[in-house]
Amino acid sequence: MLRLSYEEFCSKRIFTLLGSSLRIWIPNAIHLRNDRFISRLARNDAQCCGRVLWMFIDIIIPTVVFLVSFGVLLYINIFLTILNIFLVIISAIFLYRVNIRVVRNSSMVEKYAEEVREKYRQVINWQKAHNFSISKDSIWLKNNFFSSDTIKKYMDAYLGKLVAIENSQLISNILLGIAIFSIIVILGSIVILGGQGWDKLIIYLLALRYMLVNSRQVNNKIININRYYPQIRRYFQFIENTVVTKQIISNVQTSYSLVVCAYPLRDSLKSYDLQRGSKVSLISPIGLNRYTLAFLIDCLFGCSPNAKWHVLGSVWFATLKYGYAGCSLRELFGFPPEYTWNDLCEEMKEAGMSQKLEVQLSHDLDKPISHNMWNNVEPDLKYALALLNAVHSNCQWVILQEKGMRTFTESTCKFFLERLYDRIIIVVFYKGLDFVGKYCEDVVAVISDSKLVGLGPIDWYVENKQEIEIIGNARIKKREKNDIDTEIEFEDIEI
Repeated sequence: MLRLSYEEFCSKRIFTLLGSSLRIWIPNAIHLRNDRFISRLARNDAQCCGRVLWMFIDIIIPTVVFLVSFGVLLYINIFLTILNIFLVIISAIFLYRVNIRVVRNSSMVEKYAEEVREKYRQVINWQKAHNFSISKDSIWLKNNFFSSDTIKKYMDAYLGKLVAIENSQLISNILLGIAIFSIIVILGSIVILGGQGWDKLIIYLLALRYMLVNSRQVNNKIININRYYPQIRRYFQFIENTVVTKQIISNVQTSYSLVVCAYPLRDSLKSYDLQRGSKVSLISPIGLNRYTLAFLIDCLFGCSPNAKWHVLGSVWFATLKYGYAGCSLRELFGFPPEYTWNDLCEEMKEAGMSQKLEVQLSHDLDKPISHNMWNNVEPDLKYALALLNAVHSNCQWVILQEKGMRTFTESTCKFFLERLYDRIIIVVFYKGLDFVGKYCEDVVAVISDSKLVGLGPIDWYVENKQEIEIIGNARIKKREKNDIDTEIEFEDIEI
């Protein structure tokens, strides 16, 4: 559903029509925190983008009328038309500022929505426990609600969104008044003095009215579109960061550099070069899954945008949570048509898991797997199949959930790492650092606050382990608190 609506909505280049207001605020990565956040993307944000698409369609007719009217004006009187265009350009400067403000206000509304929701929840919870209503003059209410700087900023931003259309109409009406006045003075005086040309004056006024009225409609639509900026931004980032992983870039780089951009940990390396066969331990406050994959890569290569897109174009990942899809093993793991059950058994035998495979799964790769059968498959077997899928892919990068590696025996783990010897492997450590260095990693990378903050060999990690654990635990707790705070949706009313 998301992919289809993205293609219907076309590429993000369409937003260049709105000036730089949409581009200057887009961050480098999207932080997808929980399933509820992803659900909001799939429902609310997708619907907002659909609404914005209709706004773009609604712009077509006013734009055509504007262009036709402009042509008529040029034909009747070039001098007056150039004068009016000059007025339009002046008004466009003010309209651009209105667009910038509405984008900022929309972003501020989203920024403070969680804190405002918490304030509302405090008032409601207090009220639920009392038999009487809180007075508007209550000291407690003033101290906890009306005096809040967050509430004030939120309400100012929200009101700013509401008055944006009125400001746009005010600018357009001032432009219309000045234009009509100048036409009556200049063209009207010529007609009166010459005693002829009343038809041209009337036609010019009508054409000017059509041009300016439709120009105002286009301006209003653009401002309305900018009011949905946060939803549009999130949606496009989500699509870009999840669809790209399906594409394999043919001209992949032969080497990559990890660069520590800001506030490095003590004795951290400034950079480290990766090439085929390199292994990285990535200590992260974010777990690995499809929706956080691009975020993790952006943290690693935030200083090298080109490298980031190359990695996203040739990456495979594996986690323990390989969900039930109601399809066959061949469809689930992407085995080629010529691949048989015996081939799978031979490979899993080398991994030491052939017995589990034969007992727990159907011997027909093309037979749909039942829900009960998949639930009874042990996690290590699911993870082994996911890793085997990575082995058969032609991706340059393989990102592994370390928790899944722990389910393997030493021989199984060694088998898969040897099969992936020609790839760049990143092992993601989340909530548990006891096995850092167990998988023959060449370097340890630490991320915090969406940036790479530490880089070094295993010895460096051991020396700084306590500090790294403190940083990681603090970021995990903060993220989990934010997840709890977003459990109740705060609906933003649009008019």
